[in-house]
Amino acid sequence: MKTKIWISFIALIYIVLGVCFLVNPAGMGTGIGMTDISLEAQIELQAFYGMLEVSLGLYLIQLGFKNNIQEALRLIAFTFIAFALGRSIGCIQAGEFVGNHSLWLCIEVPVIIINFLITHKQKRV
Repeated sequence: MKTKIWISFIALIYIVLGVCFLVNPAGMGTGIGMTDISLEAQIELQAFYGMLEVSLGLYLIQLGFKNNIQEALRLIAFTFIAFALGRSIGCIQAGEFVGNHSLWLCIEVPVIIINFLITHKQKRV
């Protein structure tokens, strides 16, 4: 039951962030360091950050309802590791952790750790 709550919580994060990018791509873009966003870039933010995140959230919910818990946990692990690695590579190339990227990394790493612990516990049950 706790694992399904965890999966639902992460799904909610994806869906909320995705909807925010769909509704206000320029505003959300400035929150991740994108300024003077063209209309074309706003559409890309809506497609990639918006609908992709909503889709990930909905897929996690579907996996949870179908009791495909291991697959849901794997999806969370892969996506959050990818976010953290991509962010780290970008900051290393930039030579510093600029903007909100330190904050996002401080969220992503604990999610990865918690997800790993839950996955490990699930495998033992």
